[in-house]
Amino acid sequence: MLQDIVKCMLEIDFMEELFRNQAMYPIKSVRKIFEKLAHSSIMKLNAPSMNKLFDLMLMGFKYQVSQTVQAEEIKAITMKHLLTMQSMVGQGSTAEERVLMAIKKFTD
Repeated sequence: MLQDIVKCMLEIDFMEELFRNQAMYPIKSVRKIFEKLAHSSIMKLNAPSMNKLFDLMLMGFKYQVSQTVQAEEIKAITMKHLLTMQSMVGQGSTAEERVLMAIKKFTD
């Protein structure tokens, strides 16, 4: 299940779009991406559960950003998340390959 979510989250086309120079996504678009991600595995959520999960994710993101002092810290947090994902998906998997691709794109 975790590998399915990571593979979906780090699809090659999505990663290309994500790293393209562009304006920030509106919250509606972020919500649609999050819903697609949540439903990419066998896990299915009803509307109230999805609302709670999205609100929790948004609250966690806002908290992490509010705790930073310098912009460079956001980069460090993102790298920590990517490395944690890599350790969770297992070596040699397609999911790990995608995490490594994301790390390469992020650090280039």
